[in-house]
Amino acid sequence: MTRRNLPWIVAVLAFPVVGLLFFVLTGSLPGAALVGLVSAVALGVGIRFAEPFNDDLDAYQADARRRVAKVLSSVKSIQVMAGKVTDPQARAALEEGCTRIPELINSVQARDPSGVSSTAAKLNVTTGGIETTLAQYLKIQQDPDLYSDAPALLAAGREGFLGFRQFVVGTFQQLNAAEVVNYKATLAALQPLEIRQLTS
Repeated sequence: MTRRNLPWIVAVLAFPVVGLLFFVLTGSLPGAALVGLVSAVALGVGIRFAEPFNDDLDAYQADARRRVAKVLSSVKSIQVMAGKVTDPQARAALEEGCTRIPELINSVQARDPSGVSSTAAKLNVTTGGIETTLAQYLKIQQDPDLYSDAPALLAAGREGFLGFRQFVVGTFQQLNAAEVVNYKATLAALQPLEIRQLTS
């Protein structure tokens, strides 16, 4: 449901509710129909002007939801495959990266809703690559004799998965950097006050 449809949905719902209430109170069916219709139109028009729709914003939000859904779908797929990884370091890196991604998206949504779509787009590239690489990794792990230098291929995969975890954590750190600056500034401002309190 977009905000464009909200006034009509409210109007359609208001007509029978208000009309029925008026009918119960007065017993007048024509009056109930008229009051229900007037109330529905008034509510619909009121909501339409109180909440003006914005096609660009609606399109952006729809695009952001689509991208986030794609990321979360990819994360679920990675989590399922990660359970089959026998290397403890590789498995732990994959699991932590996947656990942090929904937290990261929620954090971006809370701090800067306009950044959700671009963050999800970046995450889509990374999770898509991990998903493809992990599928190949599991094939090598399952039957290493079919691959020349399988141990080196698996080691390279482990390093890639460790890099995935670091990418997610690093993205979080960048997001938190602005808050850390504010935190340090607040501490610096409070320090003289604290010293004055201790010496008074």
